[in-house]
Amino acid sequence: MKKILLLIVFQNLVFGQNLSNNDEWIRCLTDELEEQLFYLDPDFVFLRDKKILEAENLIKNLNYDDSLKSEIIEIPVIFHVLYFSDEDNISSEMIGANFDQINLDFQNLNTDGNKIPSSPNPIEDFNGDGRIDDIDYNDFDAGIDYSFAGVRGAHRIKFVGALGEENGRDLNEGFTIRRYKIDQASVINLFEARSLAANTLTDSGFPNGTQQGYLNIYVAPLSSILGQATLGGIESVVLNRSVGSVEKPSDSIFYYNLGRTLTHEIGHNLTYLHTFNAQACDQVLHSDIPSQIQSNGQANIFEWPVGSGNFWGRDANNSCIDSHQKGDQFMNYMDYSTDRNLLMFSKEQAIKGYTWASIQDWAKKPTIKILNYDTNYDQFVNDNFYVINSNNLEISIENLSLSNSTGNYFISIGSSVNDNDILNKKIISSNSTILNNLNLENFSKYYVNIFFENSSGTTYNISSIYFYFLESFLGDFNKDSKIDFEDFKVFTGNFSEMDFYPFLGEAPYLIPLGDELTNFNDLNAFEIMWNWSINNYNNDIPILDNYGLSPNMSLLNNKLNTKFYDASAVQLFIEYNPLNVSLDFITEANDNTFILDSSDEFNGSFIIEAGSITPEINNFIEFNFILQSKRNVNDVLKLSYKSYNSSDQLIAQGVQNLSILPSDFNLSQSYPNPFSEGVTTIRFDLPSSEQVSLVIIDIKGRVVRTLIDKEQRFGSQAVSWDAKNDNGDKVSSGVYFYQIKSEKFNDIGKLVFVK
Repeated sequence: MKKILLLIVFQNLVFGQNLSNNDEWIRCLTDELEEQLFYLDPDFVFLRDKKILEAENLIKNLNYDDSLKSEIIEIPVIFHVLYFSDEDNISSEMIGANFDQINLDFQNLNTDGNKIPSSPNPIEDFNGDGRIDDIDYNDFDAGIDYSFAGVRGAHRIKFVGALGEENGRDLNEGFTIRRYKIDQASVINLFEARSLAANTLTDSGFPNGTQQGYLNIYVAPLSSILGQATLGGIESVVLNRSVGSVEKPSDSIFYYNLGRTLTHEIGHNLTYLHTFNAQACDQVLHSDIPSQIQSNGQANIFEWPVGSGNFWGRDANNSCIDSHQKGDQFMNYMDYSTDRNLLMFSKEQAIKGYTWASIQDWAKKPTIKILNYDTNYDQFVNDNFYVINSNNLEISIENLSLSNSTGNYFISIGSSVNDNDILNKKIISSNSTILNNLNLENFSKYYVNIFFENSSGTTYNISSIYFYFLESFLGDFNKDSKIDFEDFKVFTGNFSEMDFYPFLGEAPYLIPLGDELTNFNDLNAFEIMWNWSINNYNNDIPILDNYGLSPNMSLLNNKLNTKFYDASAVQLFIEYNPLNVSLDFITEANDNTFILDSSDEFNGSFIIEAGSITPEINNFIEFNFILQSKRNVNDVLKLSYKSYNSSDQLIAQGVQNLSILPSDFNLSQSYPNPFSEGVTTIRFDLPSSEQVSLVIIDIKGRVVRTLIDKEQRFGSQAVSWDAKNDNGDKVSSGVYFYQIKSEKFNDIGKLVFVK
């Protein structure tokens, strides 16, 4: 069975020395490694081939466009740096640069990818001798089609550090980059690199050797090869001098200094064969890569004309061009071209690599979780946003083995990453721990840090997570878990100290950051919490005994007015029958008075709270509503109120009932009377809707002005007279009468106008 699988998967392999023809470096010995594995580790080969077949079955149901919609697979990476001398010990900066390069290369984001030809080479006079001749054909490959830009494939994979690092500059020295001081000057191949790492302690004290669940990349002083990898496996090795990137090339080896050796070897890990592994020109390894039976060490991309942005290929072996009329895809990372000419994977390769990565059991990054969040108080507001109300923390550490290390893991808590001002380092003996009696301040941000300390005393940060301590909700000054009128009084009475904005989170877990300003933004933050409290707690109408000076409450012309004198803070509840009445609150806050309101139209209730931040300017607080009666029936508004002065002393409380339907017809004395300028107001009450006439009459009985002549809705009404007649002229000084008439009511009053 093993041999059958091997024949199915590797019938295309060609074994033998593969030289690059540049500096006589052997580009890759992965094919040779396969031959050795067949004899040295047949069990690995058998299990690996089963996985490859599983991946190939998945490919049948996945096309390239569908793969681009798939979830990105994260592949965690550990770099094992083997060094004999300081010169061999490649810097973390260069490793980070190569790490970034492989992500660019596999995701089609490499900055030199625009050099891939997009059309066949023209038949042109490339050398400028005035004619198209053999030089143009032989030296510049005139007319050969190297246009492979259209089949360039992007992988839906992302390489990350072992701790989840996404950028090369952040790779953790010690955990993701593990260094080994070896006692030999050179390493032959991957087998030897793996063996040395397995039998040498890491400098940092972290576990040594190949780690399951990770892509293990060995960086070593190889003696004659640039790299090697296990096909479909999780191990590869590259020459330390080849480590670099397009933006940060290595200065040690000219042709192979852009980090493409690692891209090539990881391609083998993702099951990609060399592009030249066809045994004959009629054998197709990939539908979007022309068959070839020879590698390309001398082929290159050139720009012509120089500076034009047009790129072409030349000097490929093109060993099978007669079969498919296409030049070799020598710019494929799985050929043997030099680094600057390796620019792409094909779409079919990208699908193949994605399916292989999708069936691997990749390790998860070490993470810290806080377990003791309370169902009433604490929760995740979003990822990595913990809100805690307890001075005790229960910590869980996941995906981290605390054994097999020459050192200890510790935990600390501080006001910043790696700080320990709240809890000095405490040794961790298990993956869960409880920390008690922490001295935490409300709304403060704290970090839980896990770090490793080796036997030499060197520390390495492993993971950090932050949380916010919330002893009480924002705006909950009396700490009763509600934001109510008592809190509102404190807020408005001490407004200059209420720096709530900007904030993080969602109600009720708002964390104030502050901007050293107090304005309406801070009120908005308090209002968010106030609304949350209104929506989550029953706001029962208080039962209040009448006390102090009653506020002025009136209902006139469908307008409800309430005025509280000498008040710095007011709370008003209004209850009404929503079947009979609708209420619209029309008072707006201003620079001196903050107003919060909430209505329940279904049940017929209103709650309003208002507070003056400058009580020395305002000596009253006033609310206005528009009242609409839905039916011609009487109803009663119940108004419950409390008001306080600037010293937070209760000055009035109680309940008033206002009838929206007057009990009888009435015509009131005009006000002011006498009047000399402006207007005088005439108020009247209608217990039912009536056709009403209201006129001004002089002492001779003549109608001077008609103020109303239409149907009036029931209720208390008012109309004003400006001492003008129907022609708009000012009347003379004297005594005048105002008369109201309806089918059921006739009354008259007297007023005096003085110029």
